[in-house]
Amino acid sequence: MSWAVSPHTEEAPPVAAEPGTGSGSSRRARREEETGSRFLGLRLPVWFLLLALAVQVGFALRLIWTRTAFSDEALYLFAGHDLVSHWVSGTKLPNYASYFSGAVQLYPPIGAAADTIGGTTAARLLGLACMMATTVLAYLAASRLYGRTAGALAALVLVVLTPTQFLAAFSTYDPMAVLLTALAGYLAIRAEGRWGWLAATGLVVALADGVKFASALWSPVVVALVVLCAMPRLRPGAALLRGLFTTAVAGAVMGLGILAGGDQLWGGIESTTLSRHTGQDSAAFIFGEAWDWVGPVWLLAVAGLVLLCVRGASWTSRGVGAVLLLAVMLAPINQSRINLTVSLHKHVTFGAWFASLLAGYFLAWLLTVGRGRRIWQPLLITAGLVGTLAVGLPETDRLYQRGWADATGMISTIRPYVGEQGLYLAENSPVPRYYLRHETDGTQWVSTWSYTYKDPKDKKTYTGAPAYEKAIAANKFALVVLDNKTTKDLDVKITAALQANKDYQQVADLPTDIKGLHYTVWVYKPTPKKG
Repeated sequence: MSWAVSPHTEEAPPVAAEPGTGSGSSRRARREEETGSRFLGLRLPVWFLLLALAVQVGFALRLIWTRTAFSDEALYLFAGHDLVSHWVSGTKLPNYASYFSGAVQLYPPIGAAADTIGGTTAARLLGLACMMATTVLAYLAASRLYGRTAGALAALVLVVLTPTQFLAAFSTYDPMAVLLTALAGYLAIRAEGRWGWLAATGLVVALADGVKFASALWSPVVVALVVLCAMPRLRPGAALLRGLFTTAVAGAVMGLGILAGGDQLWGGIESTTLSRHTGQDSAAFIFGEAWDWVGPVWLLAVAGLVLLCVRGASWTSRGVGAVLLLAVMLAPINQSRINLTVSLHKHVTFGAWFASLLAGYFLAWLLTVGRGRRIWQPLLITAGLVGTLAVGLPETDRLYQRGWADATGMISTIRPYVGEQGLYLAENSPVPRYYLRHETDGTQWVSTWSYTYKDPKDKKTYTGAPAYEKAIAANKFALVVLDNKTTKDLDVKITAALQANKDYQQVADLPTDIKGLHYTVWVYKPTPKKG
């Protein structure tokens, strides 16, 4: 390839050379630069990669211990333990596949294994490890395309973004899905049309899409990179054939997975991804949110694509740049289609990885501008990265520390009232179910999202608010925990039903640091009958 790594060497062309060139003088300049730019035996770009990883670790550790599990974290970790129990003991498994937005057999048992070792903290450290590997892949991919300096700067750009910081302290399937998508992107760039690499690329694409179904939005990006990165070595028809082959491998693996999962898995794919319910958020609001989270990398990627065009890069190089830039736009475009911002702060991370490669190219070029010692360029880049980090930190805190309430007090309050018997109604039930899984069975927990009650008196089946009201009137729940915010209107009706039943007593009202959210705990304590 003229603008990427030669198939016979691990070295990438220097950014100082124009893309599309590979002259002997450029190669000699690269060798001189790389042999001279060392510190303690390591090339300077490697030191900057290590700096990026240190920043990533530092800011993740700042968050990991500050909150109990988010409801999705609790849900997937509990499901992982359930699945392992099903594999080992043959216990009945709930129909997770029908509403999970990723295959329950992939991330949840791995997360549960980490949870067994060190609880939620260890599961979040697994997420950190995934995001650190994602950063390393950004370095490797950008180095392959544009040189090691671009790779180091791509890594630095990636780690200062708000979504990347957030996912580095999170224990859902998102960090693993981002990692696999990044690995697929790197393999596509690395393959250069070679069949073995392409088979690996297709397999990783399928795994990424299985871990999180929404990852499929970036599968075409990977296939496009396969085709474009093969073209310098192959005829266009042969390059397109490589893209079809990669697609076929990914499709075959995903097809086998869907067949194994059956109607339940396909139903989950449809309900959570293909036919997801629409919201009320405007496209302008969605793009505004995305801008707040990944605006800096988008701007740098635009500058990188313009630079490729201005410097007369080959059309394949421009094509790769266009694909990398498009990737960062896919999440807001897709969520504008359904008018929904839910999970947008996680989804934009996928595209940000691709855009960071192009951003690294532009920043590496910026370092070569001008004459003399060129002090202002490093200072400008450093100021930009530090500024992005400083602006993003409050947003990361908002997403993480203000995104959900710490449930420590609530869990300790209700622990004495639970056991192997009884039915428990809890708003955000995955959280207490996860933390009290050794004291209770998962089937004992009911949430405020959905409940069906069949009245033994009139033989009618009730759903929604009447189901909860009838069940409370019949003393069905041994414990009720409301946060008075998540399903606020329903909580008012449930509270009224509890107050109307003298056999229920409120034993706690626990404030939290989330505005409008406070836990009220009610316990069934039958009034002694007279006589």
